[in-house]
Amino acid sequence: MKNVDKGKRKYIGAVVVIALLAGIGLASADDTRIEDGAVWINNSDNPYLNALRVSDTYVNNGAAVVVDFTRTDDYQTHAYGVNVTGAQTARGSNAGIRGQTSINVPGYQEGLSVGYLAYTSGWYAHGHSYGVYGRSTPNSLRNWDDDRTSHGLGGIFYAGPDDTHTLTLNSAGTHWVGGVYGKVEGDIDGTPTAGAVAGVIGIDNTTGTAPSYAGYFDGRVYHEGNVGIGTTDPQRALHISDVLRLEPRGFAPDDPSEGDIYVNSKNHHIYCYLNGNWRQLDNWKNTEDLSVEKP
Repeated sequence: MKNVDKGKRKYIGAVVVIALLAGIGLASADDTRIEDGAVWINNSDNPYLNALRVSDTYVNNGAAVVVDFTRTDDYQTHAYGVNVTGAQTARGSNAGIRGQTSINVPGYQEGLSVGYLAYTSGWYAHGHSYGVYGRSTPNSLRNWDDDRTSHGLGGIFYAGPDDTHTLTLNSAGTHWVGGVYGKVEGDIDGTPTAGAVAGVIGIDNTTGTAPSYAGYFDGRVYHEGNVGIGTTDPQRALHISDVLRLEPRGFAPDDPSEGDIYVNSKNHHIYCYLNGNWRQLDNWKNTEDLSVEKP
């Protein structure tokens, strides 16, 4: 509304409110008025009121609410496209922002996705409190072409520059660049019979023939601290509470470093790279029985 004075803006805003009340089913509220060009809707008596509802059966490119903020000076700015606060006294659920979408193209892509920001639900027998919650329930994921990618995810996050820029980190301070960052903190007492307190929690409850994992990493992984496999109290950098298996290979690995270990599939020996050479760790001879008697 460029070049429109304040008084005319109020008039235009009032027309918008009337249009909303008449055209998109805005239920009656306790107080509906214009405040400095903005729409104010106050409702305290009707617990089922949707303050603003927009419905259209034919939308190609659009949004129910579009908010654009721009400020270029050096002052600290707090600007929200949508800011929702509230509290529940007993059972029920609250969501600052809830989005739901579905796609129905049978045989190709179909399913439902639901997302929440700042979501809580009742706490009598069970409850939930999420900063961000997402759930995807696809019925089918299939591509027309082999070079396409399909996602069926509860949430997906990216961090980093676009293809035309390089992100440069200076040597001062601490930098975290990651698609997902998880952290738990504060005093948390008690020992539940099930569950976990962790920065990142992965659980694999899938069934079927497709390979599935509680965690999947494609690339290098860095871990600071002890790692426990089969134990919740690791005492070394890697603590395995079960059998360790080294997949045998037919030849020594290239570019070895001190301490590398492998099992040779041809002569059935275990080797460790020490002082510039591969050293045989076991004393089995090729002609001997390589089986080990069970206790």
